[in-house]
Amino acid sequence: MRRLLQADGPREVRTSKTSNDDATGIDEHFSFGPYRLLPRRRLLLEGDTVVRLGSRALAILTQLVGRAGETISKEELLASVWPDTAVDEANLRVHIAALRKALGDGRDGSRYIANLPVRGYCFVAPVTRASSNAFASDVVRDDVRSPLPAAPVSNLIGRDATLAMLGKRLESQRLITIVGPAGIGKTAVARAVGAHVANDYPDGVRFVDLATISDPRHVVSALAGMQNLSLPAEAPMDALVRELAGKIVLILLDNCEHVIDAAADLSERLLANVSGARILATSRESLRAQGESVYRLPALELPPETASELTAAQVSTFSAVALFVERARASLDTFELTDADAPVAVDLCRRLDGVPLAIELAAARVDTFGLRDLTARLDGRFRLLMRGHRTAIPRQQTLRGAMEWSYETLSPRERWLLRRLAVFRGIFTFESVLAITEDEVSNAVDELVGLVAKSLVSADVSGAEAKYRLLATTRAYAFEKLVEAGETAAALRSHALYVQRKTARMTAMPLERSSFRDDPALMIDDVRAALDWGYSEQGEPKVAIAITIAAASLAAKLSLHAEFRGHVTRALEYLARSGMRDDLSEMKLSFALGCLTLHTRGGGEEAFRRAYELASKSDVLWVDRAAAIEGVWANFIGTGEYPHALELAEQHAVASAHVNSAAAILNGERVLGLSLHYVGEHARARPLLEGVIERARIPRAVDAVQIPSGTSARVPLARTLWIQGLGDSARNVAAEAVAEAMASAHRLALCLALGYASIPIAIWCGDTDEARRFLQLLVTESALAGLEPWKSWGRVLGLALDQPFAGRIKDATAPQVDMLSTLRTPLVDERALARAERGLAGWCAPEVFRATGEELLRSGTENARDCAEGLFLRARDLARGQGALSWELRAVTSLARLWSSGERARDGRAQLAGVFDRITEGATTQDVIEARRLLDAE
Repeated sequence: MRRLLQADGPREVRTSKTSNDDATGIDEHFSFGPYRLLPRRRLLLEGDTVVRLGSRALAILTQLVGRAGETISKEELLASVWPDTAVDEANLRVHIAALRKALGDGRDGSRYIANLPVRGYCFVAPVTRASSNAFASDVVRDDVRSPLPAAPVSNLIGRDATLAMLGKRLESQRLITIVGPAGIGKTAVARAVGAHVANDYPDGVRFVDLATISDPRHVVSALAGMQNLSLPAEAPMDALVRELAGKIVLILLDNCEHVIDAAADLSERLLANVSGARILATSRESLRAQGESVYRLPALELPPETASELTAAQVSTFSAVALFVERARASLDTFELTDADAPVAVDLCRRLDGVPLAIELAAARVDTFGLRDLTARLDGRFRLLMRGHRTAIPRQQTLRGAMEWSYETLSPRERWLLRRLAVFRGIFTFESVLAITEDEVSNAVDELVGLVAKSLVSADVSGAEAKYRLLATTRAYAFEKLVEAGETAAALRSHALYVQRKTARMTAMPLERSSFRDDPALMIDDVRAALDWGYSEQGEPKVAIAITIAAASLAAKLSLHAEFRGHVTRALEYLARSGMRDDLSEMKLSFALGCLTLHTRGGGEEAFRRAYELASKSDVLWVDRAAAIEGVWANFIGTGEYPHALELAEQHAVASAHVNSAAAILNGERVLGLSLHYVGEHARARPLLEGVIERARIPRAVDAVQIPSGTSARVPLARTLWIQGLGDSARNVAAEAVAEAMASAHRLALCLALGYASIPIAIWCGDTDEARRFLQLLVTESALAGLEPWKSWGRVLGLALDQPFAGRIKDATAPQVDMLSTLRTPLVDERALARAERGLAGWCAPEVFRATGEELLRSGTENARDCAEGLFLRARDLARGQGALSWELRAVTSLARLWSSGERARDGRAQLAGVFDRITEGATTQDVIEARRLLDAE
């Protein structure tokens, strides 16, 4: 469709042309890009389309184009365009920005006007100068005007598919309503659709802005005005129908929400009586008219939250960011989005929910604040007070204006509910609404449905349970209204009490029995808000402490260990500072602090001991006592004191049995099975761990840090199976642990499965390629979650894969020393041997003895052969006693090599063959291949 627009404003313009041109009718014009500038006619054409510009902007463009390539100072431009008026330089900047927007400066690499700091402005595009007859037929007439206002190009970024789809739907659907919240771009899309399909309507596209209509009775006359009709007082609708009869016309009814019934009636009457009419309406809610098809206009596209490493070019392919960049360049011509700032721009657009108006208004302030400062200032008040374009209608000049327009259409009860919903920071359910309003179900349903219908609450009904949320701009506005109404104190208290009940229930529910309402990831923003309130002057610290205790156990699932360690520390500090005597709360908080410290920094002994001390009191429930014991037990495992850990595991099993809970008993068996594995009692450990996995789907089957028991049991089971000579089964179980952790998006569980099972098992099997792939995943996930101990494990495991050998880690922990001894023979050291000699290494002691013997042989020292032989025999006997077939195979392989050239060669081969024949799995592992090679040798 041809877009026919004309420069508005006074006719008088100063240019460098001589008066002879006016007399002769010869018009000098300039061509650049797709544009032609005709200064005498005061026209800027894009093809045969006239581009709308204000008189001042057109005068500035004429000056710049007429002296293309030359820098014109700001003072000269001001004097030329405002010859008799003293104006601020800001006026010039505003008009330059308007010019850039109209020309599409910066889009698709096109650049027209450059700002040279201090010096002025320069037109930088190639310009062709020509002359023509000013009255030639190819010049557009001045008096041609379109009834359809142009859609701002910037608003239409990312809407191509929408325009094509709506144009297609109009062929078969006679009434379509574009529905969406304030600022989403409904009007711009409707206008663009009208322009897109204009050729299909020979009798025209009629745009009717109902925003200016306050009385529903004037809706019909507003449309009639577009037809230049004077309607009779009696039966005006009939007269309108007669005028449109037989015509093929598209009517755009914009902003119907405040006159919804009148707009619906008009639509039904027209469609029933004018067969060639089509109606495209925009509204915050559907018209609910007969034959209506509703299209909910989505926000602009944002990069996925998981995509954190995208470049500036990559994020700019998403329409929300593309719009921001385009409008930021219009505000500040030197603006360029860098790779370093790409995440900041994405964060800003995401916090504005991809709403075009909000993004445009924010981008217009880049010249004042810069991108990073702008994003930092993006709180509710700043967001709502930003000024927009002077040429926009009042309700779209600020977000506040857009929100006021919506708010005034609500009933008193709907306004009250919207204010109350402002306390939710994230997604909420209908149950949540009832909890904070203490309202009757029927009333709440009606009001919530009304807010959804009016696009003030977003609803997702795709799942088993409806989910609701407020856009950030809506929430900020509604919260201001909450403050104005004096309802803040009551609303925030209700919200905090609701969060307290909800987190307590989530902690008591099994993570495996996942549903929306019990997903902690969807509650985290509300938890933060409730904690902030709890410690505020108007808050209740007891509520905050209770929320902290309940929510801290979910930190692992959310990968927020460091944050929740801060929350727990604040709660403990408050208890100490206030003198509040609450041993039970202190015990639970101390236990939580130990768990969070263990996985983020390592250690946590002091916190665990304090929890254990408090739990030893007679009035502590068995469930809390079991948790405290588990904390100290976990610390012993972390420091490699496996015999002490086994003693505590047996105490934990007794305490768990007293809880009278299947989940507690299961967790007790998991702790005991893992402890038995670490001390080397694999035959006892395996059935316990297999039993845990078999029954791990029962309610609350999780460990102390909310890792599902099935995952945390598979890790030691996989290691046990490998040690027992079942290499293939071990790899399968380890893979199941990784898959389960990844499916639950539980980063701590994934690090556990990778670091303690999949990576070492792959190295033991000789599959270094798989080990490296798993190691990269461990490094990435531990860094993302801030899990320092697991980052350390990544460095340790990486050492085993280094080529060539890079040396030992001096500050390795006891468990790391044990593990290194099994991964690569040169990594065994005196610390590992000392632990094995003292009975502390347990599960890996046979391999420590064998690896030490191999290193003695390699050293070539005196008596090395005899010492090595003694260590190999000791490793063989200990492995045989443990039922550790893989360690035994390694030990007898070393013996067979040692004896291969002596009189005991036959004995060595026989012992190797005896062990080899008992191997039923892992034919392709390096140990089995090496044993077979020795047996096949002559």
